[in-house]
Amino acid sequence: MYDSSGTFLRHWLIDKRSLVLRLDDVRLAIGPEGNVYVAPQRASSPDELIKVFTPEGGVVRMFGAGSHINSVSDIEVDSGGNVFVTSRARPGEGVPDDVVVRFNAAGELTARFAPFPGDRGQVGNDLAALALAPDGSIWVGTDKRKTPIVRLDAAGRVLAGPDFAIALPGVNGDVDDVDLAGGRLYVSGYLGEQKAPIALAVLSPEGRVQDTIAERHTTSQ
Repeated sequence: MYDSSGTFLRHWLIDKRSLVLRLDDVRLAIGPEGNVYVAPQRASSPDELIKVFTPEGGVVRMFGAGSHINSVSDIEVDSGGNVFVTSRARPGEGVPDDVVVRFNAAGELTARFAPFPGDRGQVGNDLAALALAPDGSIWVGTDKRKTPIVRLDAAGRVLAGPDFAIALPGVNGDVDDVDLAGGRLYVSGYLGEQKAPIALAVLSPEGRVQDTIAERHTTSQ
């Protein structure tokens, strides 16, 4: 944790695992009360699915046991304390597709919906990122090149929207993250052409590119 000027404040361990592989990393979000919500991408036990910490690092609660979430690629918390995660399909446990899972503020499972029913990721979780809109809709970044971003309503139904496969400049890789702020979508990933990759694209919700930032910069004297 750092303060607004970038000064280091503190750190704490979220569990007893050692970071061995990149896939062992975690996803985190800040709740409306300032608590830190952490979802390990691969939980080592059912009790380590989602943990909530105070800003000082104290454990508030844990939840998610029995929810069948797996390979979480993003976690977000709305203003009411509802928690959303993107989870990998688990066909043997009755979850045939990659899904967005919603918990209420008490940690109870309240919804599970698949943006692409019948078309789960072939290797991993195809749902890469989440962004929550004030109207309750959800923007989902994906690893599907023909649909890199999809918008859902609060009930998980796909909403009509721009063709982000066309709107995003030269998409040739995956969307890593998506956030919504100030009425704009901020999309990070490997988005440009191979010789000039774009790390960040700023778009309007209507799909108009407003700015891009290259992954590599050169300086001329």
